[in-house]
Amino acid sequence: MGDDMAAPPTPRLAGGSPRILVAVDESDGAEAAFRYALTLLRRNDNIYVLHVLDPTTVSAWRADAQQGGAGSSSEVEAAMDARVDALLNRYRKLAHVSGVICHGVSRKASDRRQEVCQAVVRQDIELLVVGTRQLSAVARAIKGSVSDYLLHNCSCPVLVVPWEHMLKFKSLSSFKSR
Repeated sequence: MGDDMAAPPTPRLAGGSPRILVAVDESDGAEAAFRYALTLLRRNDNIYVLHVLDPTTVSAWRADAQQGGAGSSSEVEAAMDARVDALLNRYRKLAHVSGVICHGVSRKASDRRQEVCQAVVRQDIELLVVGTRQLSAVARAIKGSVSDYLLHNCSCPVLVVPWEHMLKFKSLSSFKSR
């Protein structure tokens, strides 16, 4: 090749603070992915967390809130908001313990997979980290694999943390020294 070929730009992952997004929910697999992502960062780096409320999750949470005594629509919405806040605060606390700054947001969308891909573009994310669920091959075929969709449709590299790593990262003492 000739001299007219410009070198590709150096990604921030190679030098400065990477732009990492972790897609989370209430699963152990999501927490394992988040904990693993923290091991890739240094103190005072930023990590971005996205929780997507899709119609299936909203329906399940609405039923939980009603069983918990919430009656009116506003009480149900307040219970769901509190649940989202608790989830995002849990991830903020985990990041804080590691000296990492966590930016978390929850969005409502009809398709969580597409919302994650759009967030990657909106936030100029360089690495998406996701967990997996313990599903059989049949269940994956019926429900569809979110991680598989993200691997094939996101505009950045995707790191999939197998659910088996959950046990390895349950303890904060397993984090590497910074």
